[in-house]
Amino acid sequence: MYLSVWLRRLAIYLLLLLPLARFPETLIRFRSGDPTAPAPAWTKVFAYADEASFFIFLSLALTFVCLNPWSFRWPRLPVTKWLLCFLTFGLLMGAVKGVPAAQAAFGLYDITKNLWVLYLFALMKFSREEFLNAAAALVKMGIILALVGLAGVFLAWTLSWGINLLAIESDRLLPFQPISLTGLGSHNYLGVYAVLLFFLSYGLEGELAGKGRRALFPLLVATASRQTWMSFLTVYMFFKRKKFLLVLAPFLFAGVVVAFGSKIELDPSQYFRLFTFYQSLRLLAAHPLTGVGPGMFGGLASIFWDSPVYKHWPEVMLWYLKRIRCLDLFWPQIWGELGLIGLSLNWAFFASLFFSLRKTAAFYEDTGDRQLASLGRALQYFVLALGIMGFAGGFNCAFIVYTYFALVGIYLSLYAALQKGRHGAAMARPS
Repeated sequence: MYLSVWLRRLAIYLLLLLPLARFPETLIRFRSGDPTAPAPAWTKVFAYADEASFFIFLSLALTFVCLNPWSFRWPRLPVTKWLLCFLTFGLLMGAVKGVPAAQAAFGLYDITKNLWVLYLFALMKFSREEFLNAAAALVKMGIILALVGLAGVFLAWTLSWGINLLAIESDRLLPFQPISLTGLGSHNYLGVYAVLLFFLSYGLEGELAGKGRRALFPLLVATASRQTWMSFLTVYMFFKRKKFLLVLAPFLFAGVVVAFGSKIELDPSQYFRLFTFYQSLRLLAAHPLTGVGPGMFGGLASIFWDSPVYKHWPEVMLWYLKRIRCLDLFWPQIWGELGLIGLSLNWAFFASLFFSLRKTAAFYEDTGDRQLASLGRALQYFVLALGIMGFAGGFNCAFIVYTYFALVGIYLSLYAALQKGRHGAAMARPS
């Protein structure tokens, strides 16, 4: 039992370290003086944090089950049926479209691996206290990232030091954008991560909650990231129940676009994300209901198996796809591979997750547990931020998506265990 406690602690420590996965590679390149210089091979282990973390968490969960075969609980969640429907449809389309079985299976794994983290953490039977401690530790990590990131912007601005290490040059709100300790290419993800931690802080008690918000808000503003700002405004409107802001939402979002309007490249031949978005629409027009098949567009499987979809792509776009290892657009990847049916099943999963979290948060609010109610509402409305993120980037970002689904897994499993205990007590009560 004591070992099980340490396994759960280790899982949380790994979550805390996920934002730092790309920092070793960035540090080595910074010291070399060339941000594009090749990094040592061992840094690639950290670069593939999304892959490594999944199997590490899987190992921890299986170890826990082996240590507690009599007491582990498999969470029976409403979202499961939608996830299984999505996988079944994907495998069926792989067979119908003639996609090699290994390619189709790996493609579906690549899309859903982030979602399985929910079950891995749900299996490990975290307690309420452990969940609250985990949320507090994550907010503390957020404060560290915020302070380092803002300090990096200041040092880059005043002393021209730390550029491409703690901050990057920018032509947006400030001359520099913070990347803190998250490494090159992570400034947008850092902003969305700050949004998640900002709203989690409402479920904490004491000075940490206020300190967290005071540190994280300047950070998410300084990132000057469109998806960060839109995510924050969306979650804030619903979390704080500011319904009057819903009327202003189109104007607020338009303001974000206008603020960066001159910075948006509208030529798809010059902008990878816009180019791939157009390509996904072409595939959707040709295969509207079922797509081109799993593992055929946008993910690692399509790169490993040299998908024919890329046959007529410009060389520079194909090179960039291989370099970043994803389409950098999650929803277009889904509708390109599995059409509108696959997209609908995937969205059904997230809709079910949203309403499951709402039901759980309402339960804790009714029972007077304000902390768990606030944390549940933060997790519930962050689903909307993920929806925005899916149109502006990929989901294979471990320190946002893995952290989120790990917390969701713990949160929903606490509620499931409580309901099971109440049901068992009712069954045992004499009539």
